[in-house]
Amino acid sequence: SDPPAAAPSVSAEPEPPAENPPDEPADPPPAPPEQEEEQPPAEPPADEPDDQPVADAPVQEPDEPVEDDEPPVDQPEVEPSQPSETPTSEPTQEPTEEPTAEPTQPPAEQPPTIDQQPPPNPVVVAGETVTLTVAVSGNPPPELQWQYADPPEDTGGDEQTPAAAETSGPRFLFAPTTSGTPYVRSAEYRTGDVPADETPGDSQDVPSEEDWVDVAGATTDTLVIEEPDRALDGRLYRVKATNPLGTITTEPAVITVQYPPEIETQPQSVTVVEGGTAVFEATAVANPDAMTITWQVREPGGEWSQPDIAVATPRQEGVTSTLELTGVGPDRDGYQYRAVFTNEVGEATSEPATLTVHWQPKVTEQPESVEAGPGDDVEFTASASANPEATWAWESAPSADGPWTAIPDATGTGPDAALTRTGVTLDDDHTRYRAVFTNELGSVTTDAATLEVVRAGRFEVDLGEAGTRCLVVESTDVRAGDCANAPSRGWEAPGDGTIVWRGDPEQCLDATHPLGAVILAPCDGSASQQWEFDPSTSAAQNIYSGKYPAFVLDIEQVAADGRLILFNWHGGVNQQFRYIQP
Repeated sequence: SDPPAAAPSVSAEPEPPAENPPDEPADPPPAPPEQEEEQPPAEPPADEPDDQPVADAPVQEPDEPVEDDEPPVDQPEVEPSQPSETPTSEPTQEPTEEPTAEPTQPPAEQPPTIDQQPPPNPVVVAGETVTLTVAVSGNPPPELQWQYADPPEDTGGDEQTPAAAETSGPRFLFAPTTSGTPYVRSAEYRTGDVPADETPGDSQDVPSEEDWVDVAGATTDTLVIEEPDRALDGRLYRVKATNPLGTITTEPAVITVQYPPEIETQPQSVTVVEGGTAVFEATAVANPDAMTITWQVREPGGEWSQPDIAVATPRQEGVTSTLELTGVGPDRDGYQYRAVFTNEVGEATSEPATLTVHWQPKVTEQPESVEAGPGDDVEFTASASANPEATWAWESAPSADGPWTAIPDATGTGPDAALTRTGVTLDDDHTRYRAVFTNELGSVTTDAATLEVVRAGRFEVDLGEAGTRCLVVESTDVRAGDCANAPSRGWEAPGDGTIVWRGDPEQCLDATHPLGAVILAPCDGSASQQWEFDPSTSAAQNIYSGKYPAFVLDIEQVAADGRLILFNWHGGVNQQFRYIQP
């Protein structure tokens, strides 16, 4: 006979209906799901054969059918001797054409899974927006948090893959990630074997967990980085995904920001002694760091230009450039130099550095000899260039042979030296003066200038109707003439009794004989060249001959252009001369 029917087990999966004899009514419909959930689940009879009765399983008595407001559910059309098909363990979300009494199961919980990693190494020019996107799944949906970490400082612990342990060739350096898949951190060309303290495939300088910092407000699958700059170059970004079943992080995206050169080390101003060597140095950082570096020079008040390669030698080593100037002279003092760094993104110009040249004083203007009359004020000047600035002092000597002595209070500082002598006298005649310029590098002395104190002027005579006339010289003849043609300092009274015509050459008035013409003759100190008069006054006076005491200078015939002769004194206007000094 047929085995006894087994009661349906209460579990998450429906059991096949029990077999009934042909002459017994079918079992009533199963209890609603909520009633079944109240009963403790029974072990499913999955391991027992279909025709084996279930031992000790309670059988629901069909004495009284369960009343329910819901209409009875039709039993599936199956043969009593065959079990019903077992439904799948994961019901679909879509409703079936014929709803059943079994409840819909929720999706199984899953820990976070990275479906799409962020781009490993996005490259962007500074100022351009960077967008990073990931795809993460899990149940419940994970909470996302973007994080960043700055690259650790290189401590020399870069590691290599075994394939890099060749005698030469490119070596790729890897860093581990939380997913277990390493990413390429950098690549470089190295030679030689792997050092003994390096472990291939393992890096010691990747960011540690405590180095990662949350990006405020970045909790979606997309991160937008606006206007990245140099500070973000090499920064790592990742997403941290978390749900109740676990946490996972993406592989990091390493941002490469290309930016124009930025000056790291400005050239410094340089001071050098004349003839020495000056060196300027400047450094910049850039990405790409392949840069061209040029130097420019500007003289004071001028425009920037290329330096003279005859004295300027530029050198470049990596991101550092130097400019060497040799044989520097005073003419370069005050020049400015700057460096211009250029890469494919842009350029940067350093601040200018100034070249200061030190040299000992150099005379640029010699003092000039001065001629003055008694009582005049005279001034001597001299100039010298020097760096550092020079001090100066004046010295004097009675003759070219010296001795030289310092003049009290005749000192100063600067490039221009001046000396003023007030109220000079005939005793100052032929005194020499010079200036001495001194700085920490040395001193220089100017040439000597001579002070000539002369009593010089012109002779005037009033000839009545002929007017005022002056003594003028025509060859060796001396006569009355137009005062406009008479030098204001043409005649000198040196104080030795002579009257000197200050022409070229100098000659003296000479009385040849009484009643004869007075001529010019080389000065020889003879008695015929001696005259008596007072050169200190401009009043009209007679000028007596030292050789012929009764005779005086006279304008012949009181003529406007009469000769100068020696004549007996008679007191006429043509014998009255005024000595006029400027």
